[in-house]
Amino acid sequence: MNGLARLLVRGADLVNRRGKSVGVRLVKLTGKRPYAIHPKHLVEQRWHDWYVPYLTAADRVLEVGTSNGAHLVQAAPHCRSIVGVDTVLFLDVIEHPVPRVVVLREIHRLLADGGQLLVSAPNSQTRWRATLRRAGLFAYSDPDHKIEYAADEFVAELRAGGFEPDGPLLPVVLDTPLAGAIDAVGGLSLSLYDRLSRWKRQAALRRPAESTGFRVRARKARP
Repeated sequence: MNGLARLLVRGADLVNRRGKSVGVRLVKLTGKRPYAIHPKHLVEQRWHDWYVPYLTAADRVLEVGTSNGAHLVQAAPHCRSIVGVDTVLFLDVIEHPVPRVVVLREIHRLLADGGQLLVSAPNSQTRWRATLRRAGLFAYSDPDHKIEYAADEFVAELRAGGFEPDGPLLPVVLDTPLAGAIDAVGGLSLSLYDRLSRWKRQAALRRPAESTGFRVRARKARP
């Protein structure tokens, strides 16, 4: 990659990474909410709640890595309670702890026989991530991530923790250097943000290898 190309990639990466925080601040500054929040929480995008169809009224749910509780709020109307060990939500978390396999094995220990793990993780193998690596830049989507995965690496780590995927890995949204700009747009116009987010979603469905991450339902492997 020549110097000009590297400079362009660096500029795109800077805009991409800062756009999210700009969008969060603009939501408050433009009066959409009296507090700072990402615009994705203010529009109806059902793919964020991909795990809900797997829940039943008999399930007791344990979420690991709750953060602001948004997923628990979504899960609560669809299950018996939000404490317990029948179903584990492990969403956008596995890339943060070290050691990860130890965490997975502890979840395996807590999970009831026949229970399910609903888990998501970031994809390291998109074209945009590869472009960042070629430019010699930090290529993870979040500086707090300890790992980002190729699909086979993600499955291998789940298996090391005692889980077997129950079905294919599912895509999220397109990994694009425009993501930060789209987030910033969301602070100004939720309707435009919603349309652009739906474009990212449809693009990932067409090209799952370019998805920002993976989602999958996994079961406790038989001993």
